[in-house]
Amino acid sequence: MTIREKLAKLTRLYKKKAVAIAAGIDPVTLRSIMVGKREPSLKVVKALARALGVDAGWLISDLQGWPPVRVAEPGDLGADIGESAKAEPAGAVVAG
Repeated sequence: MTIREKLAKLTRLYKKKAVAIAAGIDPVTLRSIMVGKREPSLKVVKALARALGVDAGWLISDLQGWPPVRVAEPGDLGADIGESAKAEPAGAVVAG
């Protein structure tokens, strides 16, 4: 599973602009990464991982698939979902 595929799944419940802002990157940069026009720097990968509450190593590894390795709850991303939808998906691995 590639970083593009992981970002697509992780961000499907959130507005992409909110994810980018939470990560401290330009929304155009996130869009460029997600459509394959740009490879993210390590700094950007770490920022996205922190914003989404996942391990940066998991995010960039093509060998590790779903579910994500959670290290924290996602930041305030302005999700348009209820609290029950924020729960860990079945089979999710939670670090800690």
